[in-house]
Amino acid sequence: MKFKLYIISICIISLFGYIYLKDNVKYSNSYEVISYSNDYEIGSIKIPLLNVDRKLMQGLDNKYYLDHNYLNMDSNNGEFFLDTYGDLLNNNNSIIYSSTNNLDVNNIRINDIVNIKYLDNDLCYKVLSINNNLKHDLIIKLLDRNKEYNIFLLKVEC
Repeated sequence: MKFKLYIISICIISLFGYIYLKDNVKYSNSYEVISYSNDYEIGSIKIPLLNVDRKLMQGLDNKYYLDHNYLNMDSNNGEFFLDTYGDLLNNNNSIIYSSTNNLDVNNIRINDIVNIKYLDNDLCYKVLSINNNLKHDLIIKLLDRNKEYNIFLLKVEC
């Protein structure tokens, strides 16, 4: 009797797992995962001189995506994420956070362009300064255990 209950339990759990994956993961004909749906993904960010072309997240707090990736798995690199209350379309002085792991911050130069796709809107920002607070529209905070880099950006036409 216990064995039958065990088998039935495994079948029910497998069915729920299949239903979840069916709704959240898209497969090609070869059954390779080609995309993952995450409710907290709000766009993408490109910073060419840092070789950054990543998903942009917005979580429920300003810490989770420092050590989790877009798949919600633990990650040393984390993800780029917009401040919990940030809105790039209606709010100046928003903040995007990220860990500095695997990023060479020394490659950032004044007037570099940062491209952000936010809620299907293409936005462009120019780097104004690093660690010098100038009048800005957006800050990217790159955090590591010993230092914080603040990149001040001004919105420009794409």
